[in-house]
Amino acid sequence: MTRRMLSCNAGPIRFIAPLVSKPCDITARQPPPRQGRIARKSGLTAPALRRILFGLFDEEAATTGAARGAARRPGPPHTERMTMEVIQAVSIRNGHKIEFDNDVWVVLAYQHRTPGNYHPSMVLKVRSLTTGAGKEVRFNTNERVKLADIDDRKMVYSYHDGHDYVFMDNESFEQVTLTDDELGDAAQWLVENMELRVQYLKGRPIGIDLPNFYEMKVVHTEPAVKGDTATSVMKTAELECGASIQVPLFVNTGDVLKVDLRDGTYVERVKKG
Repeated sequence: MTRRMLSCNAGPIRFIAPLVSKPCDITARQPPPRQGRIARKSGLTAPALRRILFGLFDEEAATTGAARGAARRPGPPHTERMTMEVIQAVSIRNGHKIEFDNDVWVVLAYQHRTPGNYHPSMVLKVRSLTTGAGKEVRFNTNERVKLADIDDRKMVYSYHDGHDYVFMDNESFEQVTLTDDELGDAAQWLVENMELRVQYLKGRPIGIDLPNFYEMKVVHTEPAVKGDTATSVMKTAELECGASIQVPLFVNTGDVLKVDLRDGTYVERVKKG
């Protein structure tokens, strides 16, 4: 039998096949239908694309599918306490209640240190509010620290007896006693009938939150120099709470001053004595 070579061109594949008596049934790879190419680019299946092209798209099915997709889409991660406040360590001050090492601590003293070739840091003296144990800890100044989630109640300061300080709720007349160790530096600013907030941790009173500013009377200071109104030169004045602060030379005994209780500084003279 005479054999001749027949060239078959089928799509992108070109090859030579021998001529035989049987018909050539070689199936060459054909390019995909246009709808298939569009479907792959659009992300839709070919049947769905045909329904869209021929106006047979089922809106109800689409809505149901979108709802199922939304139901599968994960939501935002659960946050246990959305209101918890976080501050940088450089902002920590005496009296702050902070959380670390699975405990709540009150800051008794702080110091900002910047050693030679090291990162600046905050060195804190703290006391545990659950065990009473104290220690010294160090944080980088830009480190984030959690403030403890503390409840508080509005009360007034009544009196103190030795190391105990008594506060009263003016509505329920309930009395709460805190020691000078629990109050720390805040105890020096207490004045009878001062309104403040008593702080609670898990139902137990642990400290107080003083007002930022308070007006106090000067009980003793050196006599003012007549005509001297300078504020750059300071002298010592004892306040009715027992604490002493630096005041301008023109302040006299009996004057009422506005004091910043956060750092114990003079703000202004409110009333002359």
